[in-house]
Amino acid sequence: MSDTNKICPKCESEYLPKAQNCPDCLVALVFASDPKSAHVPCSINDANWDNIPEDTILGQVTSDIDHIIETYLGFFKAEGIQAAVVPDTYYDPGEIQYSTSVVFGTQVTGGSPGQIPIGNVVEGFHYLLFVNKYDYEQAQGIIEREFADLHPGQEEGFSKEFDNDNCPACGCGLHDGAIECPDCGLNFS
Repeated sequence: MSDTNKICPKCESEYLPKAQNCPDCLVALVFASDPKSAHVPCSINDANWDNIPEDTILGQVTSDIDHIIETYLGFFKAEGIQAAVVPDTYYDPGEIQYSTSVVFGTQVTGGSPGQIPIGNVVEGFHYLLFVNKYDYEQAQGIIEREFADLHPGQEEGFSKEFDNDNCPACGCGLHDGAIECPDCGLNFS
């Protein structure tokens, strides 16, 4: 293995330096010789609430799509940081709507109220990532360090993601003072 090549932190396949993501795992590649790439393969299912003591105060450190959250979890695990993951959802009130057509007459549409996951099968589902308050700064540092590699199109870094007048969950453009994303329903209040 060449030190200038990149590897997938999940499946350990080797790629040329210009490659960005593993096509099989959908994970950002890291340089083989990069000391910061201490990453332990991890699944979202590994980061459940049972790992966190009951009296622990948690802080949400980020939200992102599933394969990126799994990458962060791997770095956290390598550093001994316990984390918990929750699916990111929005509330659908399930309002009943009526539509009338000449052919079908009046039809009722709408569903039951409930939480709807943000994301989809193709692009991935969004998850919220929580850590212990004592590990929060270290976890935030890991995310700041890895963000540019995991989000090649957003070179400004994690802290700039929320300054672009776009929804942090889906990227939809927002107007000034928006309290909810018009596209995915994420609540900002």
